[in-house]
Amino acid sequence: MELTSYAFIVVGGICISLGYLHLIIFLRRRDRIIDLAFALMAITIGLSSWFEIWAFKTAILPDNLKIFKITLFIQSLLWISFSWFVYFLTNSLRKWPPVIITLFYSTAIIINYYSPGSILFQGAVELTPFSLPSGETFYLVGGSTNPP
Repeated sequence: MELTSYAFIVVGGICISLGYLHLIIFLRRRDRIIDLAFALMAITIGLSSWFEIWAFKTAILPDNLKIFKITLFIQSLLWISFSWFVYFLTNSLRKWPPVIITLFYSTAIIINYYSPGSILFQGAVELTPFSLPSGETFYLVGGSTNPP
């Protein structure tokens, strides 16, 4: 593994550690719902970085596509938890923005699960190898995008 891979793993580990710390805070003080939102946000960032580097390193298309879909699922959970974190952090009186974001990303999760290529790509996808100057090779998913 190269420096780029280690960076993804280290950042993921730090985020999961912070998320675990805030989850413990929430479990001890149930009134601190903001700590729960932060914990979910940090844990999903950590998991996303781990799955992303795993997808970058997987050269077999079906395996890469499965990991890619899991990464998109985790990132959707990240944006849902982020919207609720902002809601609790700002003590907003309007609950509709995080509710709408939750509904849209939940719909995206369902579409991503049933879509053959993922929510981002139509049907056929392919892997494109990409080499960094350090010699490290990443495999990126590519294909025709879904229309907006």
